Amino acid sequence: MGNAATGGSTQPIPKSQLVRILKRARKLAIRQFLNVKKQNIEERYQYFKQDAVKYRDCVFAAMQGQQKLVQDIVLEICNEQNVSVASLTGALQSHMMDPEVHELVVGFQTLSGDLCENYPVPENLTIDHLKEGLQLQIRELAGYPIRDAASSALAQIAVCDEVFRVMGIDELTFGALAIKHERSADPDLARLKEEWNKASKFDLSLAQARNH
Repeated sequence: MGNAATGGSTQPIPKSQLVRILKRARKLAIRQFLNVKKQNIEERYQYFKQDAVKYRDCVFAAMQGQQKLVQDIVLEICNEQNVSVASLTGALQSHMMDPEVHELVVGFQTLSGDLCENYPVPENLTIDHLKEGLQLQIRELAGYPIRDAASSALAQIAVCDEVFRVMGIDELTFGALAIKHERSADPDLARLKEEWNKASKFDLSLAQARNH
């Protein structure tokens, strides 16, 4: 049998089929990304404050690896459904401005956060630990020159590695703690979130994700 993803019809697939492919790909990506994420955290720790160049390369290699993981999964699904790359690309181009499709595409940029949704949070961790972690990150971010989306992303990860080591917590657990309290009405938490967004220049990395 040939590879349908590289051959077959070039007509754009219907939006309904495109949405089904993207939703299934996202579920599979989240399932596979957990082990990839844990492995990358271990690799980063080897170079943290030991070799700045290798640490940076490790961070950006992980980002590229995430993109490749998603691409491979999407292509696998397309091959199963006899959908060519041309048909998928045409559908994406036709429906990219559709809110549902755009949200699904942007969602592939936030897999790290999505992993934390069902990640267990130890009972001893409270909203005070979340606020402490944000305060420490804000303080550390002041020492990083952030000029663009790449430097913003690198600073966010490096600061997390520093703070989480101090707190004795891992990245996924802290993310799950943040999700647990994301609807909290605590005014101090709201203020810290706003300060963190400004300190990390999160709008730069968010804009990049939306434009992909």
